[in-house]
Amino acid sequence: MWESTGLTTLVERSVWCVIFWPIAVIVAGTLCYSLRLLAVAAWGPAGRKGQCRAKKHEHGLVSFLLLVPAHNEEQGIRPGLEALAKIDYPEPLRRIVVIADNCTDSTAAVARSVAGVDVIERFDPGNIGKGHALKWALARVQPADIVCVIDADTIAEPGFLKAMCNAYLSAQAAESSFVAQGRYRVSDSSSNWRASLMEGALALVHHVRPLGRERLGLSVGLKGNGMCFCWDVTKRVAWRGGSLTEDIEYTVDLALDSGIRVRYVPGAIVYAEMPSSQQGAQSQRVRWEAGRRDVLRRLGRRMLTASRTSMIVRDLLIDLILPPMAELAAMIAILVVLTAVAPYVRLSMEISGTVSALAFAALAVYVVGGFRVGGAPRDAYRALVMAPFYIIWKIIVVLLAALARKPLTWVRTARRGEAKPASGAGSTRP
Repeated sequence: MWESTGLTTLVERSVWCVIFWPIAVIVAGTLCYSLRLLAVAAWGPAGRKGQCRAKKHEHGLVSFLLLVPAHNEEQGIRPGLEALAKIDYPEPLRRIVVIADNCTDSTAAVARSVAGVDVIERFDPGNIGKGHALKWALARVQPADIVCVIDADTIAEPGFLKAMCNAYLSAQAAESSFVAQGRYRVSDSSSNWRASLMEGALALVHHVRPLGRERLGLSVGLKGNGMCFCWDVTKRVAWRGGSLTEDIEYTVDLALDSGIRVRYVPGAIVYAEMPSSQQGAQSQRVRWEAGRRDVLRRLGRRMLTASRTSMIVRDLLIDLILPPMAELAAMIAILVVLTAVAPYVRLSMEISGTVSALAFAALAVYVVGGFRVGGAPRDAYRALVMAPFYIIWKIIVVLLAALARKPLTWVRTARRGEAKPASGAGSTRP
């Protein structure tokens, strides 16, 4: 208990003004933004400009180049390539090219053994990574109408190219440039609680938010897997090589340099494995968070200037600034804890209890509502029990990485059954 009324007042003002209310404002802004996208995704008009509406076009009018960046993927690349080789689209109008990037295993040989797959090999140990591989390949491959990027551990649904073709043909009357993102799902969502939780998270981040943005005419953002571009777009806006999160950076470059938005095509679905080991998940998470901060640091000023006249850039900037879901949940937990301990240190609760309760309820509505709209499996709901442990783990991982201040470089995320990243991948880098 505080004995001094003056000291009590000072502490109260400090806690509320410096900690509680700034966090409350960030939480309120993030939840309002997220709930708006959820509402539009659930009940918004499906016929807004940019939606894929036309189903009447004959397939076969558009040619596809499927690029598969691969670094030491000999153990898991075959199923994905076999799925691409059997995809439901005329063979003469689709070409599969594997970019064997700085491989020290038999990735190239395994890929060549799959019928209908071409392989190009790249050796540049000083520039390892997906961004470098894509930039190098785009300067060497034969062009097609649309270039698609599919990760090596990914299974594309048979209708992926037909859905993208319909979206492309539908867009031509409204947009001269076509960039699109398919729906990114988890292939092994029932394997463990982390994968189940990620399937639910991807339902929010890779379906609910993109669907809401698509219906609002905004850019849904590239997710790194299942993304497609007009060939002309790849020449107008150069692909950067050295970014930790090349998909986020290219999304911003498209909007800043050419005013191009990324469309969402929910019918074009790809399934990829989530890292099953704690080390793999940690590496991925650190890269994602560091990449977001890096893009904001380097391009934030340009985005702020452009956001005055571009609604697309403004939304991308807001998305980069607002905290991810785990950090948002941690902030709400801080509000609840401060409210709970306030009476014991003679701090006034005032409306803080109401604010904390509303924030918690809004988060629950967003998560559960997003799971329903995104069609998350039952395992994802059950995995919510483990969400607090995941949030604590993630915050510790991100904080330790930030305190270490070590330069991050690209490293291939370990797949199922692999204890550590493949040799030659470099240092920890998502």
